[in-house]
Amino acid sequence: MTKSSYTQWGAFGDVSFKGRFTPTSFNRVRKFSLKAQEVVNGYPMHQFFGEKEQTASLTMELNNAFVDITKATKTLERMATNGTTRTLVIGTKIYGNFGITSISESKVETTPSGTITSIEYKIDIVEVR
Repeated sequence: MTKSSYTQWGAFGDVSFKGRFTPTSFNRVRKFSLKAQEVVNGYPMHQFFGEKEQTASLTMELNNAFVDITKATKTLERMATNGTTRTLVIGTKIYGNFGITSISESKVETTPSGTITSIEYKIDIVEVR
């Protein structure tokens, strides 16, 4: 596991969340499997099969004032294309190890000369145990 120094907002693997409003949103979903079993002349009984995969969506702004955008972008893309799993930490809470299932890029801001100053990313992740 790669050691990384986390900001008070957290990190996803080697990509630290640095900035006043990052991550801008975090949505985690946990699902559980409870199956009905038919019973002769009676109400169905239910059996608990455990927890399904945990998924999450994370929207974050990578801003040049706080992070090297080129390095962070390449790291996210490499994690996605290689199926690399990393630990998700937000604040002081560790959510587990996750792999990227999709990446969306939006809200690219530049200087008048074309230098990128910030990019907003939305990543969908799935927990890997």
